[in-house]
Amino acid sequence: MQYQQYTQESLDRDYNNRQAVTNFDQILSSWQEASKKARQFYVHFDDIRYGLSNRETLDVFPAKQANQPAILFIHGGYWQSMDKKFFHFLAPIWVDRGVNFIFINYPLAPHETLTGITSSIQRALHWFYQHAADYKINPDQLFLMGHSAGAHLASYLLTIDWQRLSPKIPNDAIKGVTALSGIYNLTPIQQSFVNSVLKLSDEEVSHYSPFRLKPLMKPSLLLAVGDQEIKGFHDQQQAFGDSWRRYLPQLKEIKVKGVNHFTILDQLGEAGSPLFIKVSQQLGLLN
Repeated sequence: MQYQQYTQESLDRDYNNRQAVTNFDQILSSWQEASKKARQFYVHFDDIRYGLSNRETLDVFPAKQANQPAILFIHGGYWQSMDKKFFHFLAPIWVDRGVNFIFINYPLAPHETLTGITSSIQRALHWFYQHAADYKINPDQLFLMGHSAGAHLASYLLTIDWQRLSPKIPNDAIKGVTALSGIYNLTPIQQSFVNSVLKLSDEEVSHYSPFRLKPLMKPSLLLAVGDQEIKGFHDQQQAFGDSWRRYLPQLKEIKVKGVNHFTILDQLGEAGSPLFIKVSQQLGLLN
């Protein structure tokens, strides 16, 4: 897609979720209330350091049983906002089904560049392999889940030559990725209002756009977008799916009915929803 054909106004409109979803504040408030309840009723370990930065921390909601799979969740916020604790509401339904749920924080723009942010996420993966056993987690059953900018970061991890970077991490380390409402081509982001804070360089756009790269890991990949989302996110998923299907024939795409960029996450807590079922199948919880 040639984003040179788009005006600044149209790009801003196509990627401004908070303008499109006028009740975002209420949605966030409901997440925070549900997350507070999750912390009240479920065992969890907060603010575990995986790096030196104040935001290089993670929270673990362990499964009751040992040697179970784990989901590492990477939050969105256009690489410049949000916090892992807002999303703890996602954990209970999965912990109840024997899945460890880990929430990652990472440094944010403008205090950190995208280059630095991707390095932080890599350190989080290193932490997992070094410490999974400490929480009785099966390190060979790692699944990533990312929302929005988090979907970008999760997808990018698949393009890294882990054997060269860290021989302790196998090239099949990540068994599956669920990418929700993701950004995979950074070109329109560089040209939009988001870049006033993010400050993407041309080199970063080239180096960190999964759309332009190829996966070196070959996990199951589920791409999901809400049918009420704004145009940019439908374009992103379609182009990325078309690009990576040649490498990952098992790649699956879904459009989730009745949800927008934010309420798509609520579907992960509804046991009968199509998105919940797809993720459960990816984890091997359902046939």
